[in-house]
Amino acid sequence: GGDHLLRLARIAARASGLPVLTALRLEHDVRDSAGLGRRERAVNLAGAFVATHPPDGRRPILVDDIVTTGATLREAVRALGLAGWPCPVAAVVAATPKRARRAAAPDSPSALASRPSGVYRGDDLTE
Repeated sequence: GGDHLLRLARIAARASGLPVLTALRLEHDVRDSAGLGRRERAVNLAGAFVATHPPDGRRPILVDDIVTTGATLREAVRALGLAGWPCPVAAVVAATPKRARRAAAPDSPSALASRPSGVYRGDDLTE
């Protein structure tokens, strides 16, 4: 166990020289998202995060392991934005392929799941 995302962030911080700040906490329990669709994931995470620190002039980098629908990152951006943090970027390890009947525009939030792992702007994560 343990917090695998915190371990991942600490490894990235050592490599980059950037500090780690746990800026979000869960406000309420959420279901395991395995098997949930896009809408169900969004409902499951609605209001789930709250910022733990006020903005301090730094620009946050959200760290996530796998982007499936982008619901977790969108909720994180929402919570940080409510606290006054600037729109963050996200560093992710992997993204699952999007299963859709029609292709999304390359810069649309719904296209996140079809992108390879990399860095995403916070405004990519809002709808």
